[in-house]
This record gives sequence, structure tokens and C-alpha cells, in this order.
Amino acid sequence: MPSASDRLAPRVDVTLRVFLQTVDGDVPCKTRDASYEGVFIVRRDPLPLRKLIRFRARLPGTDDELQMLGLVAHTVNATDAAERGGQPGMGIQLFSLGKQTRKRWRDFVDALYEKDPDALKAIEESLRPDIRIRIPSREVLERFRTVDLPRGVLFVRTPELAPEGSEVDCIISHPVQEEDFTLTAVVKKAVEGTIKERGLQVRLILPDDTSELEEFLGGPIPDAPRPPSQPLPAQDGSPPPPDLPTPGAETPAMDLQEESGISLDEDDLEFESTPIEESEAEVLAEEASEAEEDAEEEEVLDDDENATKESE
Repeated sequence: MPSASDRLAPRVDVTLRVFLQTVDGDVPCKTRDASYEGVFIVRRDPLPLRKLIRFRARLPGTDDELQMLGLVAHTVNATDAAERGGQPGMGIQLFSLGKQTRKRWRDFVDALYEKDPDALKAIEESLRPDIRIRIPSREVLERFRTVDLPRGVLFVRTPELAPEGSEVDCIISHPVQEEDFTLTAVVKKAVEGTIKERGLQVRLILPDDTSELEEFLGGPIPDAPRPPSQPLPAQDGSPPPPDLPTPGAETPAMDLQEESGISLDEDDLEFESTPIEESEAEVLAEEASEAEEDAEEEEVLDDDENATKESE
């Protein structure tokens, strides 16, 4: 799974007094927004891209100043800012902060996130691990659309397990178009075992508006199937229909795919990471076979030697 640290934290609006440290002395400026990774400094004449800068940032309500080091990652000149109705300036990517400075900065940004529900939600989403599912053909995509999505439960082979009850992002790769679609899912069961058994049983969460998802899949998502005369599961926590596994129930790992309604064959889905490639497995099997043959030859030699000694 890709690490959550690979994603950029959301920016939140905040005005801080900062002082750029130049050869000509300190230049006072102010920020437009900030995040864990950086700040946007308002300046009519932005510095060149990839220029290393030092600056001091004064935290509001205190006399504390943090000594910061950063790199100019992007710029907005006055003309572009006027056209977009924004402010000119430069985005600074922070790095090489001291341990204490980093902690104080993160504590400050955390407090900003707590006051901004949208930013807080974005932070929670950025911390969700990814499971990338590569669908190799249109036929598999069709079965995924017509059978597995309506059921809402999927078993995904992956070496990286997540805690039961946690949320993950399932990134579905289209077999023809170079497009991905992300579905949030809740981990129902984490299964230990061999390479082919190890994985996660997840319940997919479909968006309220499925039009974009159906466009990605190439057709509408049918209603979830259920046994005859079996009512739909209630929203008050009542048990699900018997054809779906009960959360928390002991389910044999090898039966998990079948019971969860997954219709895809073992080799239909391709996953981002596989601990042992097929070629490696063949080499291991060949080495094991050779070792077994050597052991058998040694046993035959031992028997011959014993027989010779007995005859003498």
C-alpha cells in the first residue's frame, strides 16, 4: 500500500508575520495559508523556483519565532494573481526542521485543522491506506460491476493488513482507459495466511451519487441480490442476509472469497505488490525438487553402504 505520507496535507488559511532573511537584511512578509509541509508567502516579486530560503515565522498570540528553512516550490506572479483574483507570492516547501521546531509547527497547524472541519476531514482521508486493484480485462470489470459491487463485499489479497473496522481506499484501475476510481471501504476482517490467503475482507462504501462511478464502469450498478423471500438488512444493526458473512464470524480464509460474494477468479485481479513473483516461485519449487532428489540419492547410498558392511 502507498504510504499516507506520500499525500500532501491540506492547506488552511492563516496570516502569519514572517521575515525573509536575505543578504540585505530581514524582509517582512505575511503568509496566506499553511500546512504541515509548507506555507504560501505573499510577495509581489516571488523569488526564483527552487531557491533555498531562510525565514522566521512568528506564531500568533505569542512572542515565539520559529527559524524555518524551505525551498521555493511554486510561484504566482502579479499578472496571474490578478487574472485569478488571488495574491502573488510563492509556495515554500519546508524541510530540515529541527525536532523541536517541527513539533511546535505541527502543533500549531493541528490547532488550525481543529478549527476547520473541511481540513480536518481531508487530514483523516489522507491518513487512510491505499489498496490498488488492477482489473485486467473488460470481462472482469463487467463481473465487478454486476456482481461484486451490488453485494458490496470484496476480498482483496494484499500483504499489507489493516485493523478491522478501519477505513481504506480501494483504487480501481480501469483495464482499458488510463483512469482510476477510488472507493472507500471498511475492513471487516483481516486474514493472515499464505500469499494467496492473506488479505482483507472489505465492505465497499458507494458514493451517494454513483453517476461518475457508473460512467467509469461503463454501465449502471444493479441492485444488490438477495435470496428469495429474504428481506433487505435493516439499518438498525440487524444481521445481514445469510449469503453474506456475519461481521466477526469465524470464516475459513480460503472460503472468504466465495462467501463474500467475490466472483473474480484467483488470477483475474492483479495487485500492486506480490511478495513472490511467479518466476521466483518456479525457481523455489525447482530448488526444493532438486534438494529432495539429492536427499533420496543420499538415502540410497547409505542403504548400499549398510548392506555392504552387513555382507562383510
